[in-house]
Amino acid sequence: MVASAEGVEVVRSLLELLRRFDIIGIDMPIGMSDDGRRLCDTDARKALSHRSSTVFPVPPRSLVGLTDYATANQESKERFGRGIPRQSFAIWPKIREVDVIARQFPTRFIEIHPECSFAAMAGELPPTKHSDTGKKFREKVLRDHFGMVVTTLAGAKPDDVLDAQAVFWSARRFAVGDHRTLGDGALDACGLPMRIVV
Repeated sequence: MVASAEGVEVVRSLLELLRRFDIIGIDMPIGMSDDGRRLCDTDARKALSHRSSTVFPVPPRSLVGLTDYATANQESKERFGRGIPRQSFAIWPKIREVDVIARQFPTRFIEIHPECSFAAMAGELPPTKHSDTGKKFREKVLRDHFGMVVTTLAGAKPDDVLDAQAVFWSARRFAVGDHRTLGDGALDACGLPMRIVV
């Protein structure tokens, strides 16, 4: 799923986006610390206040290659003193996929958290996107900024369609240097910045 000045569409490959766009905003972690703690996540949780649970824990780089939940959870408990939420572990395959490509093209991808983008666009915290109120809130905010909003798309969940447009809003700001950065942009062991762009 990608939103751009051309509209919103479902895409199957990140490589396809590299052929079309210079800057690609993505709602996935880019840059993983050795212990799983990133200042940008701490900053995002503070910014989102009571909605901080929408910022998923990012795995330590040393664990992200593990594919069995029980093993990863036990390793995390033994090495870092905390377990891994199943919901977070479920997106590890996508994190690995993004990581492989981002390491090849480190200046092309930027990490964006849609909830942070919506909060910045609106000047207030958005209600949960799983409610009618939250959906209408996001539609209004996007309409205010873009003049129109795409709400449905074949092959995509409605909240993902709205999130993609929020990611585009922040990516566009980044492209012109009008963005805000959460975290200090420290580089991880592979040279990828640990930051969230708003």
